[in-house]
Amino acid sequence: MSIVERRDAVRFLVGKGLSVLRACVLVQLQRATFHDQAQPAADDELVAELEALAQANPRYGYRRA
Repeated sequence: MSIVERRDAVRFLVGKGLSVLRACVLVQLQRATFHDQAQPAADDELVAELEALAQANPRYGYRRA
């Protein structure tokens, strides 16, 4: 079972009346993993700026950029 499938299983069990702790134990998923949601990186501006800098100065290294 993947992590996503395990999270869905825990949500299903919690919806049926089990506690989150008990559902996580049954599905063998850590509670922290169940509650943790990935945050998308909001670096779009920075990436665009670095790409423009690299295009303007192709001989710059990554440290200088």
